[in-house]
Amino acid sequence: MLANHYFGSSALLCVDDDAIVRLYLSKLLESEYLQIIEAENGKTALDVLQENNNIQYIVLDLDMPMMNGYEFLDYVNKIENKWNWNIFVHSTESESYFFNQLTSRGISPGIIYGYYKKNIDTRLMVYSILNKLNRSLLEKVA
Repeated sequence: MLANHYFGSSALLCVDDDAIVRLYLSKLLESEYLQIIEAENGKTALDVLQENNNIQYIVLDLDMPMMNGYEFLDYVNKIENKWNWNIFVHSTESESYFFNQLTSRGISPGIIYGYYKKNIDTRLMVYSILNKLNRSLLEKVA
């Protein structure tokens, strides 16, 4: 189900059916400036997005039950304010397969901020998210 780990000025939605992955990413990303919200599938994630307008970042797995990552992206691609989110895809699929799937589904690759291979690029993804958050915080101060 959903878990809120910390309340800050920005929020990240971690969408993955593996509770261990969600916990691991939450622990790596947790900060005083970032609220971490968890969802176990795309359907739950859509519900969270409708209820929470602080979400700026989404970490998305592709292979999930009920509503997978591609189905989630199909829906998000139709939302007018889709550009408000920085979507980081975190999956075991190859990057070329992923972007081919986006193209075949008519999903704009521009809505994806980054693609990261699970277990290989996880720390790089965390660094990219924190870097993006830091830049966003600096812009607010300036």
